Amino acid sequence: HAEYLQRLLEGEYQRRQERALERRVQAARFPVLKTLDRFRWDWPTKLNEVQVKNIFRLSFVEKKTNAILVGGCGLGKTHLMHAVGHYLLSQNKMGRVAYVSTERFVNEYIDAIQNKRFTPFRKKYRSCDILLMDDVHFLARGDQMQEEFFHTFNVLSESQKQIVLSSDRPATEIANLEQRLVSRFEWGLTVQLQPPDEETRVAILRKKQENSQIPIADEILLFLARHIKTNIRRLEGAWAKIWFSSKLKGRPLSLSEV
Repeated sequence: HAEYLQRLLEGEYQRRQERALERRVQAARFPVLKTLDRFRWDWPTKLNEVQVKNIFRLSFVEKKTNAILVGGCGLGKTHLMHAVGHYLLSQNKMGRVAYVSTERFVNEYIDAIQNKRFTPFRKKYRSCDILLMDDVHFLARGDQMQEEFFHTFNVLSESQKQIVLSSDRPATEIANLEQRLVSRFEWGLTVQLQPPDEETRVAILRKKQENSQIPIADEILLFLARHIKTNIRRLEGAWAKIWFSSKLKGRPLSLSEV
């Protein structure tokens, strides 16, 4: 009976931990499915998941390194950003994580100006343990925003907190970005996302096909992979259009119909 009771208690503790993590994920605004397990590890890093998790552990958990994820549209920056957030939440049980797009940060800043609510705005982003900010290249649109984020960055850095950013280009190539921000963005780890090769593009399409009840011929998947090379979002969108057309017609499409 004692052993059975112990298993029950352990199971209940695990369930409580999982529910607590779910609540923190929701509070940080991370999509549930965008985790490390669902990222294509053979693209763009050419590393497997274990190696990437080791990098995350060494960089983000033990050394608390800042990072900027750099890559063009549709290459998975936001997915990897959310995956970083999920990972850090799972490793830091008591940590406060804030995820925000630059657009939302700007809108909240404007709202703080209009309603004279600077203290709550600054407390929200300067009291967290980990700040994840997406599409940081949009900061270059305004000097006031750059000033505000510069001080937020400094407060977090001086408190030995972590900052993870994403951008569609390296900091040195962001037009009108102040030099003092450029230097700070380059303090930590830079992860450069590259377009996937053809083999990986085919693998991405085949992975989507696994959960589909409508078969799409392999020659069509190869055709898509060969012609859509730089944007995974477009690649998946093309697959979705073919899937929808097949569903409407009630049969698989031929290559000549694509």
